[in-house]
This record gives sequence, structure tokens and C-alpha cells, in this order.
Amino acid sequence: MTKIKALNPDLIYFGGTTQTNAGQLIKDMRNVGMTPDKVNFMGPDGIFEQALIDAAGKDAEGVYATFGGVPGKELTGAGKAWYESYKAKYNAEPEAYAAYGYEAGKVVVDAISKVCKNDRAAIRDAVLATKDFPGVLGTWSFDANGDTTLTTLSGNQVKDGKFQFVSLLKAD
Repeated sequence: MTKIKALNPDLIYFGGTTQTNAGQLIKDMRNVGMTPDKVNFMGPDGIFEQALIDAAGKDAEGVYATFGGVPGKELTGAGKAWYESYKAKYNAEPEAYAAYGYEAGKVVVDAISKVCKNDRAAIRDAVLATKDFPGVLGTWSFDANGDTTLTTLSGNQVKDGKFQFVSLLKAD
């Protein structure tokens, strides 16, 4: 970190996960004087979890993370209803990908009910044929490459010891 500090960066981008020592990197960065007001730290959704904040402690303050979706409390329509139901049932914020896991499960169950037989290839094909799925994430489809048509990302920052939504980012 001393060598990196000497380069006078505005931002350090870490393309890893919490489990690949992101918390320690943040601590090391802060220990050599790269404070949030001087050098930002940013990573992908692999660090967008409470475990990063736990690992970095107070040094996580100001850290940015992108997320390939919309945080639960920012969902609208059916997504908002899902979020409120989750909060009521578990008395906790859902993890970043909880709504996406829920949605994936619904798509698989929908495909199984369409196929109605024990045929792995047919179920996979039915999943990939999903078009205009009306779910908690909005209405979406799988494209020819098997990717969803969902393109909204979000930017989040650690403030007061927890990740807070900052803004939506469109990946068009």
C-alpha cells in the first residue's frame, strides 16, 4: 500500500470478493493514510455484503460497491411487496441477491410446471425460453445468450457502518 499511496491514486478498484481479503486491503489502505476523503475504495458486488464491513471494521466507512441489480428496498411494484413481506417475516434486511434468488426459484418452478416430466434438458430449455416474466424484479426475459434483459445496476456506499443505496446505474 505504501507503493500505491506514492502513486497518488484517486480510487483503488478491487475486482474481488470479501473472502479474498478485501477487508484487510481496506485496513492496509487506511493504515498508510489513504483516508476516504483522499482515496476512494470501490469493488463489485463480491464485496457488497455485511461481511466486508465486519472484516474492515471502521475502515469500511466510505467504501463503494456496485451491485448487479436493485437493492430490495429500492424495488417497486411486486418487488416492493416482496421486500415488505420479507422484512415482516424475517425482521431483517434481505441480502443483496435475495430477490434474485427468489425470482430464479420461481422461474425454475414455472419451467418444471410447463414441462411436467423428469427431463433435465426440457426443463433447462423451458427456463431459457422465459420471456416477459412478470416477477418481483419487473418484467424481463432471457436473451439469446441466456442473459436476462435486466440492465439496471446500483451504486452503494458504506455510511454509518452499513451499505446504503446511492444511485441507480443503467448498463445499456
